[in-house]
Amino acid sequence: VEDSFEPPSLPRELGQVIVSDYTPEAACRLVAELAVASIPGAESAYLTVRNAGHPTCAASTDHTSETVGTFEVELGAGPSLDSMRLTERQSSPSLVTERRWPEFTNQALYSGVASVLAQPLTAHESVFGALTVCSTHESAFKESSFTEAAGLALQAAVVIANSNLYWQATELSDQLREALESRAVIDQAKGILMARDGVSPDEAFAILLKTSQTGNMKVRDIALQLVAGAQERAPRKAVG
Repeated sequence: VEDSFEPPSLPRELGQVIVSDYTPEAACRLVAELAVASIPGAESAYLTVRNAGHPTCAASTDHTSETVGTFEVELGAGPSLDSMRLTERQSSPSLVTERRWPEFTNQALYSGVASVLAQPLTAHESVFGALTVCSTHESAFKESSFTEAAGLALQAAVVIANSNLYWQATELSDQLREALESRAVIDQAKGILMARDGVSPDEAFAILLKTSQTGNMKVRDIALQLVAGAQERAPRKAVG
């Protein structure tokens, strides 16, 4: 899947995204880029997403937002985490006078960020992340910014959640196919050993297992070598 892309210019284009074209990481980057393009006052953005129960900075639009987003996650306090915890928008018109997240605020101000707006991402009645936009100016986000961020977050949550589901299903399908292919070639190898050495199925598998341990190779790879060797030694039928 190609992760480089040109973000669409209008929020409504998120509804036209084909999730099979975007990995979850690419979908998050798309949303971050689109937030900057569509939310009045936004100069940079980052997405915070729960991964295996732990929040992580999943995407950012530049070095500043990446630094601020990563620091917030490492610190465990800030606007995006509060928006996820409280399931509602969090905003600060001036980080100079902000008192809720002192350590986060210090890092954000050091990075040049003066105001922030964080909107939770909700899918299937569960908050799984947050979209946070930043500005180098105080009071950068107005009522129109809140409205645009809320609308974008609704669409973004669906796109990101569906992308996760699609790629998880694809990965599971690939794993199942690989498992079936592995089982088939191992069964072939067992059959070769049973015919060649007169051993039982369990004894044949034990031979494969011991060989894999001795050679520090996967059982499937040992089986592939055995099957390939048997095919090379098999007499070829005469043509004509």
